Amino acid sequence: MATQIIIMKFMNIANILYRSLSITSSTIIPKSILKNEDKTIQKRLLYWTNIIGFVQGVVFLNFGKYVHIFTNDVNVIHLLKTISKYVCIYQYLDGLHSVIEGILQGYQSFILPSTISFLLYIPMFYFIQISNNLIDLWIYINSFMMLKNVMYYIILTKKNMVKKIKCR
Repeated sequence: MATQIIIMKFMNIANILYRSLSITSSTIIPKSILKNEDKTIQKRLLYWTNIIGFVQGVVFLNFGKYVHIFTNDVNVIHLLKTISKYVCIYQYLDGLHSVIEGILQGYQSFILPSTISFLLYIPMFYFIQISNNLIDLWIYINSFMMLKNVMYYIILTKKNMVKKIKCR
């Protein structure tokens, strides 16, 4: 439990940048559509999402070296080092999900992404209940987050295709 609390506190701090990009994207996209610059804005937002993900990944992977500042429990430190790569993957996928969701909100797309999220949470809750350890839990969550990102990206590319057809 202590390991999970330490991880969640770090993730709360790290999510600030992703949430900022998400909120920014949901307000910038509608304005950029009028100027036909929305594709450029999307690329910039996703570029910065990747940069933030890389930097946060490096920080978190090295966090294990400094975790002794927060706890001296050997089991917590070992478990944190063991699951840090899974947490890094999740942190990036969650940030990407947040930014893509913000972009979709900028396109006024709410129902389909919400439906996908709802439908994916049902099996995810089941797998969380049957997980035997913290590593399994993070693997399940990462799998569902990756699936959600793929679906969101498909929706985003479809939105871009519809926009191109309407412009012609």
